[in-house]
Amino acid sequence: MSFQDLLLFALYIPFFLIWIIPVLILKPHFKKFSINKFWESNQRKIIFLLILLAAGFILFSFFAPHLFDTEKNVESMSPFIAVSAAILTFLAFLIQYQTNQHLIQDNKKQQAERQFYEMLKIHNENVKNLRAETEIAYNNKKSSHYSIYGQDFIRALLEEFNYIYEIVEKHHKFISKPKLLKKSYYIFFYGQDVAHRDGEINDTINNELNGIKCDKKTIAITNSKLIPLINTLFQGRVDQLNSYYRHLFLLVKAIVYADNDLFSYSDKRQYLRIVRAQLTSAEQVLLFYNWISDLGGGKWEESENEDAIKSQTKKNHFFTDYRMIHNINPKDCIAFSPEDILHELQERNRHYKKLDNNDSLFEIIKEKIEGSKF
Repeated sequence: MSFQDLLLFALYIPFFLIWIIPVLILKPHFKKFSINKFWESNQRKIIFLLILLAAGFILFSFFAPHLFDTEKNVESMSPFIAVSAAILTFLAFLIQYQTNQHLIQDNKKQQAERQFYEMLKIHNENVKNLRAETEIAYNNKKSSHYSIYGQDFIRALLEEFNYIYEIVEKHHKFISKPKLLKKSYYIFFYGQDVAHRDGEINDTINNELNGIKCDKKTIAITNSKLIPLINTLFQGRVDQLNSYYRHLFLLVKAIVYADNDLFSYSDKRQYLRIVRAQLTSAEQVLLFYNWISDLGGGKWEESENEDAIKSQTKKNHFFTDYRMIHNINPKDCIAFSPEDILHELQERNRHYKKLDNNDSLFEIIKEKIEGSKF
């Protein structure tokens, strides 16, 4: 083998190494490696390197006749120009490929956004469809018509739950708050008759609830928000709230588990702010009650036990990581104090995600209380 052949072979070594070295370096990380992320973070460097390499081969081709061809034919330039052309062709293909990938990602993102706003529209329609109407006459007078719908209806539902809770608490002074809430929510969600049949309440509570339903005038005087609900009081809200909770859960889940290449954590939080802006404090309180009572409505907040961490199983942290009850007003939550709420969430997720150091779990609950718990 001549000196020229050895030199030509040596010139191909850098070209070979330029491809094999990154492969060897990235091989242990191939499972986590994303060509799109690698391209985005190193795009300019890769283009510059390939152009520089192509230019080097073109420049070297002018010296090739003097180094490899004693007759100094122009034909000896061809291999180097061909390699340069191949590099530039590959670069053009890579840029076109990445452009197409961007278009595909943009289309996926637009599709996900359209789905989000469509689901948000359905949620708002679900809220509007929540309603109650009643006719009441006092002292043989002409009956009056009362109606309520939407978020006002949900506020009335919270008043109904509070009414039930106070009665149950009066008869069960020595049981824990979670058990007290579960009994109360069982009556509220499934109805007094089902709760009595299933043994969740005793005859004393059942008789008191029956007495309240019969005394409609007292209810109207003591709590006017309950007037539209009088004819359905304590009969259960599962038929009205089940689809509402289920759809809201699916809406939030669709955002949280959206492709991370399309939406960052910050993006997802922003979309969920839009969702949360549709929820009043009363809705968020009832959502918290529904979750903590374990009576359905979705696994909004799950515990991070050791087995789950080892298996890397994804757990839902919609209340902590994604702040879905961020705007709870403590005045609306009579069953739990702010400290109780924080403690319950702390049990599920101590190290919740933050956008920055000022990113607290709750808006109204004081930071010093939250800081003492987390």
